[in-house]
Amino acid sequence: MTTPNSPSLLGIDIGATSIKAASVSQEGTLLTPIRKRTTTTPMPPEVLMRQIGALARKFNENEKVIIGFPGQVDQGVILSPDNLARRDGPGSDRVKEIHEQWVNFPLAAEVASLLGCAVVVLNDADVAALGASEGRGVELTVTLGTGIGTGLVIDGVLQPHREYDNVPSFPNLTVDEAVGEHARKTLVHEEWQERLLSIIVDLHQEVEWDQCFLTGGNARRLSRDRLQELDQSLWVVGEPVGITGAARVAELF
Repeated sequence: MTTPNSPSLLGIDIGATSIKAASVSQEGTLLTPIRKRTTTTPMPPEVLMRQIGALARKFNENEKVIIGFPGQVDQGVILSPDNLARRDGPGSDRVKEIHEQWVNFPLAAEVASLLGCAVVVLNDADVAALGASEGRGVELTVTLGTGIGTGLVIDGVLQPHREYDNVPSFPNLTVDEAVGEHARKTLVHEEWQERLLSIIVDLHQEVEWDQCFLTGGNARRLSRDRLQELDQSLWVVGEPVGITGAARVAELF
C-alpha cells in the first residue's frame, strides 16, 4: 500500500473488457492492488469519464495520472476511439455517432479538470511498451487482449505510434479481425494459432526487432514450439506493464 512519502502516480489502463488502475512507484512497481471497472461498449466519452472518476476516488490524491487509451492519441487528444465506438467491441459494427463524439476529444485536459491534477494520455500499447522495455536495441511490444496493439521502443526511446491495421498474411483483414478475441473464440484453436504466428512473423520482417514482448490476456496462448528461430527473441511479460509503464511515461512527459 502507499505510504506518506510514496510518489502520487496513478496508472490507468483502458481495455476493451475492463478499465484497470493502481498506484505506481517511480520505479514502476505497484503500490496498491489493481482496481477494475467493466468496459461497456459502445462507450461515449462521458461514460468513460465517469468510470475514470469512480476509479480515481478509490486512491489517494494523485499529482499525476497516466492513462493508456485503446486508440489513436495525439498530445492527449483522441483521434480515433477504435473499439470503444463499436457496438459490441472488437469485430462488431462501429457506431457512427459514438465515433464522432470521440474524434478530437481532449481526454487529457478533461480528466485533468475532473481530477485536479496533471494527466498524460498515450496509446495503451505505447504505455505497455515503455513498461516492458529494457532500454536496449529495437523492442516491439504486442498487446494480445480483446484487441491487438503494438508499441515500439528503440534504445529506450518510444517511437511514434503506428497502427499495424493490415499485415501481408491477411491483406483483407485488420489485425484485430484476424487474431483478436472475437476471432479466437470463433476459429478452431489451431487456426487461430497459425494466424497469430503468421502475424508475428510479418511484424518481425517489418520491424526487425531485437526483442519482442507479448502481453495481455492471450499472450500465453501462443505455443512456443511454433516460434522456431524467433523463440530466443520473444518473451511473455505480465499484464500489469499497461499500468506500471506509467512510471516511464511520467519520466518522459
